[in-house]
Order: sequence, then structure tokens, then C-alpha cells
Amino acid sequence: MTLCKLLKSKGISQETIAQELNVFMETVQDWSAKEQIPELWQIKALANILKEHEETLFDVFKPNTHAEKAMADKKEIAWLLKEIFYNIKSPQDLIEFSFFFAVRPSKGAILSRDDNIFFFTEIHWKKDIAAISFSDESGNTVVLTRHNIIKVKPIAIRYDVFMFIVTVNCPVFPITREKFSPDEFEQEVCILYRKEDSRI
Repeated sequence: MTLCKLLKSKGISQETIAQELNVFMETVQDWSAKEQIPELWQIKALANILKEHEETLFDVFKPNTHAEKAMADKKEIAWLLKEIFYNIKSPQDLIEFSFFFAVRPSKGAILSRDDNIFFFTEIHWKKDIAAISFSDESGNTVVLTRHNIIKVKPIAIRYDVFMFIVTVNCPVFPITREKFSPDEFEQEVCILYRKEDSRI
């Protein structure tokens, strides 16, 4: 049973489903083609609209081919990342979260309040010393550890881009003066993680 056949048997159009769930028509079309999988609350809402058991809807969206299973795995990882993201509260949480991006092609940027920006193309995760390092194409590196990260605040997720405001007490951008006080290093930076397969 496909979503198209189920809707046809109920005499309900894709346009109606889009309106009822407040989603784009293209989203419902993607569900029908199994190019996307609805989120759990959407499946429950669909079951209610169609007056079907939730198990029926789960069967409709159950992946059958290898490609569908791969897409479902990717969706499951995305859900897991979002759940973890909004529960990040400590430097250790951020370091552990970074592992996902270190083991997959990822990139991003570190931005300061005075408009400095460091684009990184590699992330390295070091469990033994609880550290993450960000490197650009020229080999420049920024290293953050649980000792120089003071505070972490998850801000937003948009199209596979994860944004944090992080307070650190270490230099992030080049220092041009010969003398400086370590106290002046405390600063807020914005860190953006982006998976390479991101759509933006």
C-alpha cells in the first residue's frame, strides 16, 4: 500500500493533506514518492485524518528498497542530532556532539562579534584529551577543549547547519600584539557546523 493508493481509497486529495498538516504540497508529493519520511507527529496526524491505525501508516512509509532504507537511516540520524543538539549544555556535550561531524565530511565557520571569520574544512575529535580542532585549507587550526570552553548555548538548526554561541577564554583569531593579558581572551564566538551533504 502506498500513500497515493491510501488517499485514493479514502477519497482525500494530497492538497487536503497539505492543508490539514500545514505543509507544502511538494512535501506531501515527496511522502508519496518516498523521497521523504514524515515525522512521527505527522504520521500520527495522518492516521487521524485518514481514520486508520498508526501501524497502517508506519507500513506505508516503511522502507523497502536499499535506497529507501538508506534515506530512512539518514532521517533517523537527523532526528537524533536534533534531539541531542537542544540538550547540549556543557563543554563536554559540545565536544561529544562534534564527533558526528569529525567522522563525516563536514565544514563550517567560527565568527566573532567584531566580524572576524574562520572558515574550517576539517574537524578533528580527540576523545583522550576532550578536545576538538578546526582546520582550514591552509592548515590553520583552532583548538577548543573542555578547559577553554566556558559556556555553550545551542541557538538554531537550519538545513543541516547547527549554530552555537560559545564563550571561550582562548585566542581564536591571530594576535597582532606582542604583549597581551590572558584575561582579554574571554569572548563569545558563533560556531556553525555544516554537513557536506547539506542542501544549502
